[in-house]
Amino acid sequence: FADPTCISCSFDSLAPHGLDGINKGDGTWEIAVVNHFDHESIEFYKLNITNVTMPTLTSMGCVRLVNGDIHNDVSFNDDYSELVVTLWF
Repeated sequence: FADPTCISCSFDSLAPHGLDGINKGDGTWEIAVVNHFDHESIEFYKLNITNVTMPTLTSMGCVRLVNGDIHNDVSFNDDYSELVVTLWF
């Protein structure tokens, strides 16, 4: 689902906007986030909360937005076969 040419930004330099997440039922969440910093993109992360005192966030890649589009929100289903983004007008 992620574009291999898209380089994910580090979480501390992320400028998030809309997001969506799916609880995988095993102590992890998969999260998609609209990013406005460095490049317009949809960033994908895995949030692991099995250790509640030390949760981890791991990048799963990104998809760079094209044509200078600026998006506002994102939603996806659990197998990534459908990804919906809304434009910012």
